[in-house]
Amino acid sequence: MPQQQNTQEVIKPPVVEKKASRSSLEIANEQKEKECRQHERDLVVENPEFVGINFDHDYIVDARNFWSQERYLQYIQERDGQISDEIRPAVESGQAQKILLDKKEKEVGKKLSFNEYLSSFEGKLQHARVHPAGELSPITPSQALEIKPDGTFDVAIAPEFIDQIKTLQEQISDLTLVVQFYDHRRGKEKSSDVPETQEQIEQYIAICERIIESFGNRVELEIGNETNISRSTGTMFADKLQYASHVDAVEYGKFFTEVAKRIKEKSPAIKLSIAGVACFDPTYLREVLTEVRRLQVEAGIDRALVDTISFHPYREKPEGGSIEVKNGNFTISEMDYEGQMKEMKKIASDFGVKLNVGEINFPFSDPAQKTKLEQAVSLTAKNGIESLIYPGVNVH
Repeated sequence: MPQQQNTQEVIKPPVVEKKASRSSLEIANEQKEKECRQHERDLVVENPEFVGINFDHDYIVDARNFWSQERYLQYIQERDGQISDEIRPAVESGQAQKILLDKKEKEVGKKLSFNEYLSSFEGKLQHARVHPAGELSPITPSQALEIKPDGTFDVAIAPEFIDQIKTLQEQISDLTLVVQFYDHRRGKEKSSDVPETQEQIEQYIAICERIIESFGNRVELEIGNETNISRSTGTMFADKLQYASHVDAVEYGKFFTEVAKRIKEKSPAIKLSIAGVACFDPTYLREVLTEVRRLQVEAGIDRALVDTISFHPYREKPEGGSIEVKNGNFTISEMDYEGQMKEMKKIASDFGVKLNVGEINFPFSDPAQKTKLEQAVSLTAKNGIESLIYPGVNVH
């Protein structure tokens, strides 16, 4: 549940000004970020069995920046309902093409940074989760679907993304890909809602099947992310398009069941994870898992549909409990972290699934961030649970 930047990017004309030398503050911040990344890497290398890493938008390519100008403008039109007065002059003057070329160049640089960062783990990385938020992910319906004029569609996953994932697969066997719901064609209000129409469900399943075709069964697919909260849960989520407009455990359980049933019929060995829940929300998880089990029994399915459950216990103190979520709203939890892990382990045991902590870290601005993260992953490992560190530079 990191508080990420607003991802509503547009083609903006560059501000022409004299190139200024970098300030001492900028240099200091860059060094601090580098040290943060290094510390996270060290925690993984010190305990690779129980500590892994998340790869977010800082390292995973945004395939939109490899699109043609025509496709990018169509995307903006469909998402925003219009080409804004801010963008139109850039298009008419010819600046837009240069801006997109600059964006593409930055993505190429990101690929190099990804390879360098991956190499820094010295072959000791065992667990990784790939999760660029919302519209930034190349495997969202927004980026992976090409809708034809006749209404049919093709799935096309960016080759740059495929190369990155295959590079990861060469080094690790436990790799989770979060398959977001984000689709700009549904408008901003419903862009990250659980797919509801049969057409949307078929498109989502087609993306999952193409992912498996591209990477084989050595990936776990996480069906959505933090579906237990919405843009109305807190003001910090109000303008974040990676969150849905509402929370409904039964709705998500039905969707998960249909997706899992279809995918596992075709690829029985593939592993599937319920969307990692924000903070601590045992109520939502039990409701989802109960609905999946009910539908599974009703349909006479004898294979397991859920392999993994996950939670994201962002909190102030390593030993303290995360805020609890109930019915899509924040509440105060009476449990400390040990108690919350015990409750989550019980849910995993009751439903016969694996448990992990899909995202864990503390605000980058916290002077004690490094110490707190060390303590947190140590507590999780002591309980035999795997932690996947979310980059601290994007937790605020």
